[in-house]
Amino acid sequence: MLDAEVSVSLPSGKMAKGIGSMPLGNVWSFPSKKITYDDTLRAMKVVAEQVGNILRTCTEKGHPIDLTMLLEPEYEKAAVVTAEGLHLDEPIPLLATLVSASPSTRPCTTPMARCMNSIAITRTDRSS
Repeated sequence: MLDAEVSVSLPSGKMAKGIGSMPLGNVWSFPSKKITYDDTLRAMKVVAEQVGNILRTCTEKGHPIDLTMLLEPEYEKAAVVTAEGLHLDEPIPLLATLVSASPSTRPCTTPMARCMNSIAITRTDRSS
């Protein structure tokens, strides 16, 4: 299970927080005959960390869905780098990458509704 706490803020300073959780379902999002269960799970955890780094350094402002679409190519690059760094025998599937990112991106929508308008995202890890 991967947990994330996300702060959403308006340029005016108004803030709200959201919490997201997602089981890292590597069995269905990263099925592999070449890579073990433990290694696919480890890869997804590393991708989740990289997504956190991407979000922490993001300076763009906008709706959470727009920001997710904007940053998705960066998530995909992080998956490629992770697969290479872990010497995996096959690439990390896009679905596994998006599952790894979802605890960080999903919790933005509730606080966004509270704040309404353009936002900045800050991600705080709460991995279990």
